[in-house]
Amino acid sequence: MKNRRVGKLIALFLGVFVTVFCCTLFEGQSLPVFSETEEEKGEVSLLILSYGDISPTESSKTVVSLDTLKEDVAFLSDAGYVFVNSEDLIAYKQGRTTLPEKAVWLTFDDGFESVYTLVYPFFQEQGIKGDVFVVGSYSDLYSGNLSEKDGGYLSYTQLKELSDSGLFQIGNHTYALHEKKGIDGRKGVKQLRGEDDESYRKMLMEDVLTLQNRLNETIYKDSRVFSYPFGEYTTFSEEILRDDLGFLITLTYDKGINSLSEGSSLFGLCRYQRDGRKDTEDYFKKIV
Repeated sequence: MKNRRVGKLIALFLGVFVTVFCCTLFEGQSLPVFSETEEEKGEVSLLILSYGDISPTESSKTVVSLDTLKEDVAFLSDAGYVFVNSEDLIAYKQGRTTLPEKAVWLTFDDGFESVYTLVYPFFQEQGIKGDVFVVGSYSDLYSGNLSEKDGGYLSYTQLKELSDSGLFQIGNHTYALHEKKGIDGRKGVKQLRGEDDESYRKMLMEDVLTLQNRLNETIYKDSRVFSYPFGEYTTFSEEILRDDLGFLITLTYDKGINSLSEGSSLFGLCRYQRDGRKDTEDYFKKIV
């Protein structure tokens, strides 16, 4: 009985000693806490913005003034976003680089000439980058003998300069499918009701490859990034672009911020269409 009491007293003493020692050792120090965020350390946030035409002064639902674009860039920079483009995303997907935790990708659809005349000088000044998605039939037209006053879309000469600058990647926005209702009633690349899969595949491949060939001939690059006209897409169009045509990224108009990690798909990425009628803070307050 006596030995048991002595044993309990020794155990109690050791317990108190260890407790006091540990408290003294870690006094003023915080123990590591492993949060869910740290466990998902590789995850990055990708915000994609889509701009249409840029105007020196005017704004509308589909047109953004140059001042508004500049305010957007300043706001995003202050919010901790880092500007990336499709080249960065492809390198990330292939394990050749990392992305910032908060990345923003500026995209310009339809290939308006204002990307060359207004956005390009601003990007040069700020050292930021983005992508422009061109409609091949528009660039064909404006690469002809039109006078300056007729300018509206980017010529292939302008596209080559943008591409060579390293500030812009050139993306595919179809050759001649940028119509809300074409002669056959098709909206963008949408498959028609009753159209068989092989006919649809042939149509889409021929159109997209026409622009790919134009880009190879003029800027000496094809594109690995596709922007859906009007955001119209299907599981089948994604399959064709990925498996038959070798694209690595497709962009929709589905709203949302993309969450990426190693191995994430870059197909069907979400993005926001910029409404030029809203000022910068009002536009972004519900997004970021």
